[in-house]
Amino acid sequence: MFIDKLLGVCGGLCSVVIYIIVCFFNPTEMLNWGTITILLFMLFIPGCLAVFSAIARRRGLMLISIVWLIPVALYFSGGNGVYRYTWIIIVLLSVSFILMNFKKPTTHSR
Repeated sequence: MFIDKLLGVCGGLCSVVIYIIVCFFNPTEMLNWGTITILLFMLFIPGCLAVFSAIARRRGLMLISIVWLIPVALYFSGGNGVYRYTWIIIVLLSVSFILMNFKKPTTHSR
């Protein structure tokens, strides 16, 4: 199935895009390097992990990235603007994870 990869990659890229928006295009305040580093570990790295796990179809890594992103997605969902839609990332990654579990393994018998 192709849709599980597509949803996983979209969810991971959304996380990376939100990291870029928060760190470099945030009009409300200037961020220091400590905050940028924290956001790197809370948004960027799990987003990249989600993209990799979607492409490689690694269910365990996808689950790790979902659990890793849940706290920050719930925190941002309480905000305003584009940040309140970060729960969509968790939905995309969760649906991708569920669809990965329904993928039938292929056997190469000769």
